[in-house]
Amino acid sequence: MGGSGRDAGRPGPRLMQGRAEQIALLRAAIRQRKQAVFVSAGHERRLCPHSLGRKGREWRVFGWQFGGSSSRGLAAGGDWRCIGLRDITSDIALRDGPWHRGHVRHDNAHPPCIDAIDAAVDPAYAAEILDIPPPPEPSPAGKPGGRRRPR
Repeated sequence: MGGSGRDAGRPGPRLMQGRAEQIALLRAAIRQRKQAVFVSAGHERRLCPHSLGRKGREWRVFGWQFGGSSSRGLAAGGDWRCIGLRDITSDIALRDGPWHRGHVRHDNAHPPCIDAIDAAVDPAYAAEILDIPPPPEPSPAGKPGGRRRPR
């Protein structure tokens, strides 16, 4: 008995995926349009990743979360999420299933949470652009339809 407290013939607990493996898996998910499932901030995320890249030195994935849970709640059908890879606390599993394109109200393919994009989904499978007119701009000084006169 005694020794290091670890049985010599038994492997230790499996360590979680390293950053390089996470990046490789998310790149593959984007290229092959696979769903990614993982835990972040204590919530299971079911996500179709659309972009992978960095904001400063932090790696992030931007995608349409269609299932699982979120601290802010999840709208029916899903919503956009940007998740730092350092916040992922489980292995990332890729799975086949429907590709969720998500939708945007304007043509802006660049996610605001990523400065340097490493991988992005083929534009043919990117977010659907909704044809919703922007809300009217409020009139100056709260006057209906009026313009301010120059002074």
